[in-house]
Amino acid sequence: MIISQKEKEDLIVKLLSEKRTYREIAKTANCSPNEIARIRKKITGENKETNGDMKSKSICSRAFDLFQKEIPITQIVIDLDIEPEQVKKIHDSYLDLLNRQKIVSLLKDENSTPLKIEILEFLQENPDLLAKIKESIDIQILIWEKKAELNEANSDLDTTNNLIRYAESRLQELYMEIDKINYN
Repeated sequence: MIISQKEKEDLIVKLLSEKRTYREIAKTANCSPNEIARIRKKITGENKETNGDMKSKSICSRAFDLFQKEIPITQIVIDLDIEPEQVKKIHDSYLDLLNRQKIVSLLKDENSTPLKIEILEFLQENPDLLAKIKESIDIQILIWEKKAELNEANSDLDTTNNLIRYAESRLQELYMEIDKINYN
């Protein structure tokens, strides 16, 4: 059964008021713990950031926060005290990520076949964007491959360390046997 975002939020608020755990709520409402935390903060007013919290974030993160609040770019330049070109680059990244997120969520939606066709036609008409998406996928695949190689190397390193420890303990035993022979 598909429920609206408002109904989902109401359900989460109800479950929070019943003192349910995040795990229980996530299972019942079919959502992530982050979504539960966001809604909890929204209803308790905890999502009001202090200047201290904002200052501990990176420039990019602070700019993303301001973009989400729909603060004008000129004001962001002033508030963050950074060059306009840097804000433009960060804004381009923000829009790029936002659009990719929308495309991914649309592609996951089983009820949006006409929309999927529309997206595919759009991508065919915009080969530059399609190339960026393919490049992004290629980079993600490379990242996964490198992570797998790193995990394998760590596993090999663990095995080597275990062998070294075994060899050291065996060597220690042999030294002790030699000492016993020398004393007798």
